Amino acid sequence: MTKVINQSDDDWKKFLRTNTIGITQQGQLLLQKAIESYVYPVLGSGVKTRWAIVGAGAKSYQTQVIFHEIVTETIVRSNDPTIITNMRAAIKGSNVVLDMAIVPGVIFIPSSLLILDEPIQGYNHVLTTAKKSMKSGKNDQVNFSPTKSQWVTNIDTT
Repeated sequence: MTKVINQSDDDWKKFLRTNTIGITQQGQLLLQKAIESYVYPVLGSGVKTRWAIVGAGAKSYQTQVIFHEIVTETIVRSNDPTIITNMRAAIKGSNVVLDMAIVPGVIFIPSSLLILDEPIQGYNHVLTTAKKSMKSGKNDQVNFSPTKSQWVTNIDTT
C-alpha cells in the first residue's frame, strides 16, 4: 500500500519561482494551455456561427452551445498540436489582434474577444510570446507592421 503525502502547502512552488520574480517553465506551460482552452472556444464558437456569444438572443445561445461543445472537445482531446492549429484558425477567422501580454514566455491573447468582420490593416495573426521587456497588459505595436500607406517620410518635397 502506497502512503499518500499531503504536499498541497507546497504545490505552488512547482509553478512560481521562489528565488526570483516570475513563473516556472511548468507554470508557463499550464498557463498557456489554460489560455488556449479559453480563447479558442470563445473565438472558435463565434467564428462558426458569426454571432456574438452574448446579447443576441437565440443566436447567442446557439454560439454558447457551440462554445460548450468546443470546450468539452478541447478538454477530452487534449491534443496540443490540434488545439494550437484550431486556435490559429480561430484567430485568423475572427480577425482579432493579439496584443495582450500576460507574462513573459506565454502567448499573447486578444485584448478584445469581439469578432471583427474585416482584419485591421497592418496586423498579422501570428502567435507571439511575450518577452521580458514587454509590459503585462495591452501592447499596441505587437504583431503590427505598417503598410506603405501608413509610413511617414521625412522627405522634403519643396
